[in-house]
Amino acid sequence: MPFRKIIGFGKSSFVVSLPKPWLEKNNLAKGCSIKIEEENGALKIWPETTSEKAISKVSVDIDSLGPFVVRYIHALYKTGIDEITLNTNGPGLLQNVQKALRNQVIGFEIIEQKQNKCVIRNVSVELEGFSQMLRRTFFLISSMGDESYTAIKEGEFDRLSDILIMEDATNRFTMSCRRILNRHGSKETKYVGPLYYLVEELENIGDEYKYVCQYFIKHKKIPQKSLELYQATNKLFKIYSELFYKFSFNEAAKISEERKRIVDLATDLIDKSKGADTYMLHQIIIITQKIFNQVGPLFSLQIDHS
Repeated sequence: MPFRKIIGFGKSSFVVSLPKPWLEKNNLAKGCSIKIEEENGALKIWPETTSEKAISKVSVDIDSLGPFVVRYIHALYKTGIDEITLNTNGPGLLQNVQKALRNQVIGFEIIEQKQNKCVIRNVSVELEGFSQMLRRTFFLISSMGDESYTAIKEGEFDRLSDILIMEDATNRFTMSCRRILNRHGSKETKYVGPLYYLVEELENIGDEYKYVCQYFIKHKKIPQKSLELYQATNKLFKIYSELFYKFSFNEAAKISEERKRIVDLATDLIDKSKGADTYMLHQIIIITQKIFNQVGPLFSLQIDHS
């Protein structure tokens, strides 16, 4: 984009013209409002996007969705829908849907409820920012790994139920992050696709830690051979978290090397294992591979084609 000259306006103000293609792309004209923020010596400009946008609505017959009711509503939420009307002829179905929504959807409240109908709307004008929610997601997943490792090692399996609460929070944060990306894009990068994938995979990593907790709540066994590798897997996630916010090809290479070491050791041990050890080794391989799979899309976020 070419340089633009600063024009004096009055005694103390200055004006810079905005590119016409950008104005047309964002449906902006004379009199519209824009947001301006200063960051590291640069100015960031983007259209105003909150309550000024028309509310997007959809009506859904949830009886026809069968077991996919909650997943379908979550998909609507992530695409940026503001108001969802749920219609049903089935007794008790709305209650289950409402419970699921309260657990995972940030900013939505029930604004109308009848025997066969429920209306849910986004009532928050400004949700917590994308960056803050993403940082909390990294922190919560890291905490799930560390806390579950300590609880299993010390045989305090009842603590795992408390750790599962963190996974509910990661679901809420990652769902809201994807909604923001779909509605507003990203201020951090123009490559929304890779960023969306990374957020979605973070939720999947949280799910794998959830499965570990659920297994050992039920079986209450200590997997002696695989605990050390589980700890190494948790450390690998911390390395990736740091890489996300401070990228380095050297650190990316370390993730590749450590991933190979962990997977090779887990594969060797799994043939000689049984019971709790076998399950833990299986989860270690899955979590490790999911962490490694994030490195490729992270490369895309480092590319500058401008």
